[in-house]
Amino acid sequence: ATELTVTLENLREASDGLEELMTDDAPRAVENADQLITETRALMNQATAMLEENREALNYFAEQGLGQVAPAVAEARALMQSLDHVLRELERDPKAFFLGEATPEYEADEN
Repeated sequence: ATELTVTLENLREASDGLEELMTDDAPRAVENADQLITETRALMNQATAMLEENREALNYFAEQGLGQVAPAVAEARALMQSLDHVLRELERDPKAFFLGEATPEYEADEN
């Protein structure tokens, strides 16, 4: 009988906790979820409107602009290689880089 009384008391406390959860927390959770869904729909509508407004520009970029990126990258890579070569030469011999290679002096034979 004592164990049954303890079990029933535990069930009553669990039931009270569940009732409190359902009356206090559940409505707020549902309200928050509803607000999140409403805001997400509004955001999606804005994104859709932006895409519709800019569809022509996006299509032009996809068809024309992206085709021009590869040559620009290739030119940038060639420029970086040239700059790397110049910097290596400058580092190797700064005087020769700025003043040119020194020509050897001519010495006459004493015969």
